[in-house]
Amino acid sequence: MFGDIAKYVNTADIAIGTMETNFTQEEYSGYLKYNSPRSFAEAVQNTGIDVVSIAHNHSLDYRIQGLKDTKSTLEELGYTIVGAKTTLEEKNYVIREVKGIKIAFLAYTYGFSNAETLSTEDMQYVNQFDQEQVKQDLELARGDADYLCVMMHWGDVNSTSASEEQKKTADFLIENGADMIVGAHPSVPQPMEVKQNAEGENVFVSYSVGNYISSLGYENSNLEMILNIQIRKQAEDGKVILEKVTYTPVYVVDYGTKAENQFVLVDMKETARRYASGETDIVSRKVYDQLVAGVEKLEEIIRRK
Repeated sequence: MFGDIAKYVNTADIAIGTMETNFTQEEYSGYLKYNSPRSFAEAVQNTGIDVVSIAHNHSLDYRIQGLKDTKSTLEELGYTIVGAKTTLEEKNYVIREVKGIKIAFLAYTYGFSNAETLSTEDMQYVNQFDQEQVKQDLELARGDADYLCVMMHWGDVNSTSASEEQKKTADFLIENGADMIVGAHPSVPQPMEVKQNAEGENVFVSYSVGNYISSLGYENSNLEMILNIQIRKQAEDGKVILEKVTYTPVYVVDYGTKAENQFVLVDMKETARRYASGETDIVSRKVYDQLVAGVEKLEEIIRRK
């Protein structure tokens, strides 16, 4: 699934994402109660993903034991985990140093799909968005790091527009020190923008990058993007600033149930270019047309105000 796009991930100094599934001893399961084989986590890691948030609405599908199993499985494979903990004494953020820059990663979810079955104690182990707690976390993280990246699980499923609640939450995070916000949950791409904090510094906000890989049948759920974000530490004052953001448009091709690999991620622009140059054996004309239309649609979505 990841062979065509791994090169865009494993060349990064650090790569992040949301792992919206569980890894437990239960049977593998999809819709409503997510559980995946360990081999999937291994495949994702092999693409170069380093830091994953497990703060999402399915974090507690298998209650506390499922959360512990998921966290331990991912940590055994070498992932850095943020967004959930197995003891309440753990910090709500992690620090990774990249080329002399200390980056704090924080992650929060709007809530849980099975909230009515969970106790208050259960929910304490996953970072739910709470303004007072988030404000405190950002303040503590600022004392440990040069740059604060917040990973948000928010928004409306299958909506290609950011909700007013998302925009208000982004403003709150920026007011309280977030330097970058990367969102997930809608299962489709949403706009991205650069906002300014009180000091006039640029803060990048991506409301949703899509799903990276899924078999969902929503309109636009096969449109994804890999963000390439560059930050730089200024020599004169040591301040870390946003320097550049680009993205690779990605498409989830469904080759059908009879294919050896049914779902495959491809670089939309590069694959379409190769097909147009005569490499007609890489995809069909139907897929080529989907890629061309997909690039156009993705660009329209992410620039939407």
